[in-house]
Parts: sequence; C-alpha cells; structure tokens
Amino acid sequence: KFNTHYHYKIAPMAANIESTKNIEFDYLNSLGQPTIWPIYIDSGLEKIASADFSPEIKEFLSTFIPNKKYHYLLMNPLGAGEFWGSNINADYFPEKELMENHHTFVSHGKFFKHHRNKAKKGDPFYGEPIFSCYNPRMHRVEIIVRFLKGSDRELQSHIDNGSDIRISMGAAVKYDICSICGNRAKTPKDYCVHIRTQKNKILPDGRKVYMINIRPVFFDISYVIIPADKTARVLYKIASAPWNTKE
Repeated sequence: KFNTHYHYKIAPMAANIESTKNIEFDYLNSLGQPTIWPIYIDSGLEKIASADFSPEIKEFLSTFIPNKKYHYLLMNPLGAGEFWGSNINADYFPEKELMENHHTFVSHGKFFKHHRNKAKKGDPFYGEPIFSCYNPRMHRVEIIVRFLKGSDRELQSHIDNGSDIRISMGAAVKYDICSICGNRAKTPKDYCVHIRTQKNKILPDGRKVYMINIRPVFFDISYVIIPADKTARVLYKIASAPWNTKE
C-alpha cells in the first residue's frame, strides 16, 4: 500500500490551525491496474493518482526519447458524444468517428492560440501533435503535443508554473447532421430551424438538439481561455517515462 499525505487547513478563518490527513490505498485497483503512474518531468518526479492512461500512451512513452528543445504535453482534446455529450457549441462527435479519425490530429494538426489557425496565411503555431490514440476506458481522445520551448511567453509561463491549461480543438467536416430532423448542413446557411434557434436545448420529449459531426479532420489544437469542451485540458507535462529502458 501507498501512504499518501494531504496537508490542508481545516479552519481558514482561524490562524495557525492546520491538520494532516493520511489516506491509504492499494497499489492495484480492482482491475489489476496501478493506482499511481510516476512520470518524470524537468524538475523532479510527478506522481499521478490515476490508472486511466490508455495502453497506447504507455507503449509510446516506453520507447520515447524526448528532444530537449521541446516540452511534451499530454492532452485530452475531446470525448465521445455518447458519454460526454455535446460541447457548448452543440458539436457532438460519435465514438466511432473519434476512433477512426483521431490520427488526423497528427497528420493535420498544429498547436495554436485562440483558434488563430491559418498557418498558411501566417498565423503562428507553437508545436504539433506527435501521437494520438482513443482511450476506450475514458471514452476520449488523448494526444501528445510537443511545444517549442520559449516560442510563446504566455504558454511557457503556464507550463513552468504548472497552471491549468485549457485547450480546444478545431475540425473540418464535410457536413454535420441535426440530431432532431437529420438535416445535413455543409455550411451555416444550410442549418435547419433546430440548429439555428435551439442549440443544446432539450425538447419536451427529452431529445437534445446538437450537430453530429461525421469524418472529422482535426487540424487545430489551441490554447484557449474558455474551451468549448469543459473537460479539454493539458493533463500532464511529460519529459521522459520511468519505464524507458533506454535512459
């Protein structure tokens, strides 16, 4: 068993009153998975109280040799609509589409800020995804993005300080489908009345109004202040993996 110590104030309004809480938990959970995965970062060891990394992420990291010019960031850009619902823009990505198309983050994606994502027209980008997978346990896409150190002062500061970095993806689709009437829209001009006026509304019969996205090509992963998917963020900064036998 691990003995994990949490130190916190139980009476913040009263001076000098503190308490220490000790929590014990098994090394393996009920599925036989470790409850802590250690990841080495640039300064010390970060212990991660989660066994929810996908096997593909672990396998990739087991042979991964980082370049010192980059920070490597593990991100979860979006989850499957069947489990996480539609985002605040009423975009819904079926699990099947994420399983089949997550690789486009690597083949087409760049790391931008605030969806200024026209790289060919001069919008700056600060890195790119180098690995992607679909995590069936968490029903989400996970990607590893390399960020060129010092390429953006704001992002570098957030990484150095361990701040909560919110992200948002951008995808191109040939059309989306209304969840209510099945209308296929190639442009906003083609939207039905449901999508034009009732995005994310729940109708009296219990159905929710959203846009089902088919065959997405993920070309943009952006640092943002307010993400469309509230769960999307940088999970961890990775420098190297403890199971990398080449180090």
